[in-house]
Amino acid sequence: MRLFFLLAGSAALALALGSCGSGSGSATSTSFCDTVCLKDTLKYEGSSAMKPFVHIVPTNCSPDSVTWGMERSESDHSFAFSEYLRPGMKINKDFVKTSFRDTAMAYVQFNDCQSGRGYLLKLPYGKGQNIQVKPTAVTPFDKKFSITGDLVVYTDRGNIFVEEVATGKEAMMTFGKQLDINYEDLHQTLDSVNITATRIWAKVKIDDKWQEMEKNITLK
Repeated sequence: MRLFFLLAGSAALALALGSCGSGSGSATSTSFCDTVCLKDTLKYEGSSAMKPFVHIVPTNCSPDSVTWGMERSESDHSFAFSEYLRPGMKINKDFVKTSFRDTAMAYVQFNDCQSGRGYLLKLPYGKGQNIQVKPTAVTPFDKKFSITGDLVVYTDRGNIFVEEVATGKEAMMTFGKQLDINYEDLHQTLDSVNITATRIWAKVKIDDKWQEMEKNITLK
């Protein structure tokens, strides 16, 4: 029987989520995606011989927990959505993407269908490593965000970050100043992006003026 381990770090992640701007009361009237009832467990599997997997388990039409591990391992990891994310969040299976870095890490991207906010979960398979929750993800599900290859993208208030799933290598571009970003209405500040493994382009509102920013990058 598999043993389940709840990863530590709840307090730190809760603090990180709180610092990212809740945008309370700012959810758009039109849903980002169809809030159809999520009834079946979403199952994803990597291509490694160890068969790493991620399962998102729903309850009452909303994601309830995430379990990940390897089929040929004696233990799995698990955490409750309500511990790190907004309870009752609605997700759509067509707006969820899971990628694997061999047996080291799984990356889960999705958007909350009600607010449109993007999320990135980084789930390590090694023992003693904490998960990372990025509630500021720039996902490829948004039609104005072009992200090529196996890249994940997220922001903070002053920068945009790019990470390559296969290698864990990263690059970034600064906005030049701290911006008052509402992550539940991201297009108010970040209109669009075009991101590849060698270039970041973004249209950003800075000091109430739209600016196009571009940087050639090298993932390191």
